[in-house]
Amino acid sequence: MIRAFYSLVILTALVFFQSCSKNDDPVPQNASGPLLTKIEWKDQNASASFEYNTDNSQRQIIYDTPYGIDTLNFAYANSKLATITSTRSLKISQYAYNEKNQVSNITMSSIYSIAKYQFEYTYTSIGKVASLKYYLLNEGGKHLIYNSVYDYDSAGDLSKITSTDKNKQQIIILIKSYSEKTLFNPWPFISTTDLEEMYELYNYPVLNSLKKLPKRVEKIIQGNKSIYETDFTINSLKLGKTLSSNYYEDDPGNKVTMEATYFYNN
Repeated sequence: MIRAFYSLVILTALVFFQSCSKNDDPVPQNASGPLLTKIEWKDQNASASFEYNTDNSQRQIIYDTPYGIDTLNFAYANSKLATITSTRSLKISQYAYNEKNQVSNITMSSIYSIAKYQFEYTYTSIGKVASLKYYLLNEGGKHLIYNSVYDYDSAGDLSKITSTDKNKQQIIILIKSYSEKTLFNPWPFISTTDLEEMYELYNYPVLNSLKKLPKRVEKIIQGNKSIYETDFTINSLKLGKTLSSNYYEDDPGNKVTMEATYFYNN
């Protein structure tokens, strides 16, 4: 999606995912219940519309913003997500899997560049993401940019992501609190075809393992801390609205907020 416009929304918005429970199925299935059909950001004069295949897997997401319309198209092979393409940016993400049907790598590319981004995943014995290596692929070869390691608390919730570059500089993401349990569609706030802020957290393998969504997230870069918070309106697991905010710890008065409203087919 167009994360340059939606970065705050995606980082904090939740959407209802109609499924009985989370699992390792690489193609999310909405077995029953209402399907999310639209998200509106009225203050930004923007919206997202959702279309599904007959098995209720995602087929398209159409973003209508003041900057134009972008359609994300989802394609599948052997009951697994194969590609996501953006009609506006002409970028594509390709998904590959290991023998356990877990996403092993995601490669992002554009027709306008020979450079590609590749993300390689490893997993714990219980199927949670253990590490993520982000590479840049270009004419000079394959270059490791960041190696991210994932930590979980005693309850099994993701609590910390530490990303280290070749110079030993680190970016730390702390998930300080979560929403109540909710069912959600991950695609509206995943980094789909672009490398975007906090891709370490907002990617499909990580989000698909969560049963709660981040309520307060702190991102620390060289001692500077950014805060991302969300207030949720949830009724019977179904999300009605989110009010998200983003600010720097040392400048809390300079806060950016955004409200989203969610619509369903019934």
